Amino acid sequence: VSYAARKSWSFDAIYWKYLDERFFDKRAEGTPTEELWKARVQLLTEDEQEAMEVLVKTKVEESKEGILINWEAEKARQHLSSFLVT
Repeated sequence: VSYAARKSWSFDAIYWKYLDERFFDKRAEGTPTEELWKARVQLLTEDEQEAMEVLVKTKVEESKEGILINWEAEKARQHLSSFLVT
């Protein structure tokens, strides 16, 4: 967990291999890697699922631009808070 927290690129692999079933029960056998998230999306509220959709669309658009953004602390907090569901 500590490694995954420090190395964000490795988080998905570590989460799905070691943590998901430990905390959220077994998944269906043979679930393709790219479909793993669907096994848990129902754990989110409707508002959380909608916020996730917005976040994913935003991240896809940002990845198309291929620009690395150097965030100032306050702007980063504001951007993050726009995705948080309270």
